[in-house]
Amino acid sequence: MPERERIQNACATRAAATLIVQDQLLQARFDVIEADLVSFVCAGSADVSPPTMVCVTFRHEQRAAVFVSGIVAVDSDDDFSHILVQMPKEVATAETRSVFRVPVSPSTGLHASISRSKASASLKDISTAGACVCIAPPHPERGARFVLTLELDGTKVDIDAVVVRREHDHIGVRFPAPVSDALGDIVRECERRWLRARRRAS
Repeated sequence: MPERERIQNACATRAAATLIVQDQLLQARFDVIEADLVSFVCAGSADVSPPTMVCVTFRHEQRAAVFVSGIVAVDSDDDFSHILVQMPKEVATAETRSVFRVPVSPSTGLHASISRSKASASLKDISTAGACVCIAPPHPERGARFVLTLELDGTKVDIDAVVVRREHDHIGVRFPAPVSDALGDIVRECERRWLRARRRAS
């Protein structure tokens, strides 16, 4: 589906969206399309100074969707903020996942290990629902459970993980337990660092 049509559908249903901008998380809703701009509305006064980049995540047809674009204007009062964003050139959607997986690179600074074996691991991506984990073979069987230890800037968390997919160089896992504050903090910080890297690359 063309990107503009996805955005039109989101505006028509006033879909909920999360805006990650300047190390802030803003909960907003799609509003209207004005020429090549998309308008979002969020409660309260948004402390945002355009021009700046923004990462927008939302649900489209029961799938997670995300795009990165530029904020061109913000109109705020005590009750609401209207944020105008350039129409994105690309909207990425997950094929089967309900949440967006944040890409992880060595520069993210996220360290991982398999607690039972103390084996080192690395992540290709992560969300509060699961991750793509690179570990040396032999890989655990589908349905196997283990504890994945994550550490970022001194924040450390042990997460129960279940293998749901096996590939030649990695495994896909889901996190069956409710999201802990520590895991949520780590994922949000990875989102911020990914956004900053995208902003520098642009």
